[in-house]
Amino acid sequence: MRQSGQRPGGRATRADLARAAVLIRTASRLARVDTPDDVLQMLATDAVHAFGARSISAVITAPGGPGFLAVAGDGVRLTRNDRIARLDPESPVAAVMRDRSPGRPVPAGPLVLPILVDDRTLGAIEIDTDDPELDFLSALIAQFAQAWDRTVARADADRAHVQLQALNDLSGRLGSAAEPAQVFRALLDTVVPRLARGVLIHYPGSDKVPSLIAGTHADRLRWQSLEAAVNGDPAHPQTTATIGEVLRSGASAITTVDTESWLVSPMQDGVDRLGVLTLVRDAAQPFTDRDIPFASEWSHRAAVALARIRDAQRLRRVADELQSGLLPRRLPAVAGLSLAGRYRPGRRDLQVGGDFYDVFRTGGDRLSVVIGDVCGTGPVAASRTALVRHSTRAFARVLTGPDQICAAASEALLQQEELNGAFCSMAYASLRTGGDRITVDLVLAGHPRPLLRHADGRVCEIGTSGTVLGVVRDVAYTVTRHHLTPGETLLFYTDGASERRHGDRFLAADGLRDLLAEAPAGSAEELLDHLMERILGFSDQPLADDLALVAVHSE
Repeated sequence: MRQSGQRPGGRATRADLARAAVLIRTASRLARVDTPDDVLQMLATDAVHAFGARSISAVITAPGGPGFLAVAGDGVRLTRNDRIARLDPESPVAAVMRDRSPGRPVPAGPLVLPILVDDRTLGAIEIDTDDPELDFLSALIAQFAQAWDRTVARADADRAHVQLQALNDLSGRLGSAAEPAQVFRALLDTVVPRLARGVLIHYPGSDKVPSLIAGTHADRLRWQSLEAAVNGDPAHPQTTATIGEVLRSGASAITTVDTESWLVSPMQDGVDRLGVLTLVRDAAQPFTDRDIPFASEWSHRAAVALARIRDAQRLRRVADELQSGLLPRRLPAVAGLSLAGRYRPGRRDLQVGGDFYDVFRTGGDRLSVVIGDVCGTGPVAASRTALVRHSTRAFARVLTGPDQICAAASEALLQQEELNGAFCSMAYASLRTGGDRITVDLVLAGHPRPLLRHADGRVCEIGTSGTVLGVVRDVAYTVTRHHLTPGETLLFYTDGASERRHGDRFLAADGLRDLLAEAPAGSAEELLDHLMERILGFSDQPLADDLALVAVHSE
């Protein structure tokens, strides 16, 4: 295995530039995929050629869990896509996943690399290649890992959105229901086919024993056989059938019946267990534990006939989860530095914002700090944000100059032809932490200039403004060099901070500079706690825009 290198002085070799071009093309294509299946198809075809491999095989966490998907490809087609419950802990793939480092278990055999996203291990991939460039392969795999993570999160968010929209529709129907039959009709109409292929409702009759009172299936013939089978085994609480078990225990259960997956949930009104709601899907798309909370809520609302829910708040949580996937889960620990980041969404509706930040190591004593603001909100902005953040990480593996990395990220945005007008402001700082002081090489792509607080409390802006990403081709960015000495702090921010408004007055960069100058000495975490409190307290109105802050304090 060879590490890809560069010429002295930081100049990229022709091979480095060729690999960067592959990364740009791959990032652009991955930005267009919308589903996990699309990612797997690209992994089995395009990735084989990009890796310079004869074939690949991989295991990756299954969407929705539990278990893994086992896939293989030869550059022409996806040849296997199987779901497996667990991995053999003694297998080479499991070992690589545990160690989070590449390996070649069999001499002259395939190279095995982990599939990583931040601090999570998603799986591992075997690459049958003769002359691997380890850094390049890792960068490519990172792009596919981020695309997988993004599309799975998007699929989860879309599924949650459909569920919650259906739940909102049900609440409206239940609010006007005057008798049980109308509740049952509302359940049948809102569940099939949006959420499941079929639904069964067991409800107590005059004898207080729950029996099949209503149901439907997208396939009429299947419904007839399903109805006959269920009526042949009444769901009495004393039976050993799954429905009877749920009635006795009050806990939802997932089971497989013939070729179908069933999610059985008790209908509970307070402490009274009234009946059972059963959702039915094809076994190829089984229910998972992640579906249970929704089914429980659905059956509960059906039981008590609630009018409606505050689905906007739930959808906001879905959006926040998607947004959190675009931010680092934790910042790296670096000797001599105190690092902290904060993000606060602006609009509390169903949209995902475009602000992001990232801090990651780029080898040796180098550290990259990135903060940006992608235009727009919602899923499109989320895709752009994912493209910029994760492509920037990938480019940092093969390009050393912040100007080269920003230019490559801009080109990746420009190659998204379907996103005309997509642009992003970004500040990229490359920090060298060795020695008595920290060297900061900074590029500003249309982003607000960071603030530097000296040890004596003086605050100044640093950097030279440049063109935003995704607007023009072949743009050249200016790198400015600065130094951070002990006791000094560098603050990066998005315009959600400077544009905080009180009446007709904006906080602006001058106001932020004053807040930073008067902030008490302390760690980066303490500083950002203080600044967030002061920025939010500048107005009694909710944030009009997303807000992101990153602080780097030299101890």
